[in-house]
Amino acid sequence: MKVTFLNTWNGNQKDTYLDFISAQRDTKNILCLQEVSSFHVEAAGKRGAMLDGWEKTKTLLSHHVGFHAVRQSDWDDEPDISIPSPWGLGLFIPTQIPLIEYRELFLLGHRNSATTTLNGNDIPVIIQACKVIDNSKVIWILNIHGYYAGAGVGKHDTEKRILQSQGIVDFIKTLSGDIILGGDFNLNPDTESIAMIEKAGLRNLITEFQIKSTRTTHYPEKKRAKWPHADYVFVSKNVQVKSFSVDIDSLISDHAPMYLEIE
Repeated sequence: MKVTFLNTWNGNQKDTYLDFISAQRDTKNILCLQEVSSFHVEAAGKRGAMLDGWEKTKTLLSHHVGFHAVRQSDWDDEPDISIPSPWGLGLFIPTQIPLIEYRELFLLGHRNSATTTLNGNDIPVIIQACKVIDNSKVIWILNIHGYYAGAGVGKHDTEKRILQSQGIVDFIKTLSGDIILGGDFNLNPDTESIAMIEKAGLRNLITEFQIKSTRTTHYPEKKRAKWPHADYVFVSKNVQVKSFSVDIDSLISDHAPMYLEIE
């Protein structure tokens, strides 16, 4: 089974993104996407980089079952005032893979708890979880886009990020079966927020495979030097990893897609 994680950058690189999604149509590849939007008007502004991104993705992935976990459905900062703008995560399970259960859980805030701008402070954080069967094994696939604390804070520990990691740890304790957790965590590797997840018994594949960066050249060079990591994949100890790679040469997004294959 293969699992791919990608922050889509709201489909900013529209043609490249849609080509990438089209290539997944007939694969047995689970897709865990962040920054998946559903905008219908040009005035949607910066979060509407690709109009109807959710609908376009869902249409292309007609051989997958898709779930859109909406973090925020409206924004009141210019130029997006009063415009419906469902924005969040997308998780797609191939129809060949038995899907047993789907869950969503807010780790911080609640739907539409962001009332000002995308500069942090109150943006809600949700986690998606799908229970599937692969090779007679129960596996939970978890998709997350971690808390963005604002440009001035960077990717250091904050009180909310610690709370977020504690919420992740508490959640995985309720799950029976193997676990694959990944996404854009908005965290440096040396944070306590990352260590908490590792201490809970999950293997950090970014560390294990000595991945030097999860950002592409779409991310400004100075920022890449300061914050080379944002994205992570963690697996429980019984997950047999066949391969894991991060394609920093990709031009799909300012985040690199992360490819996991398990036995």
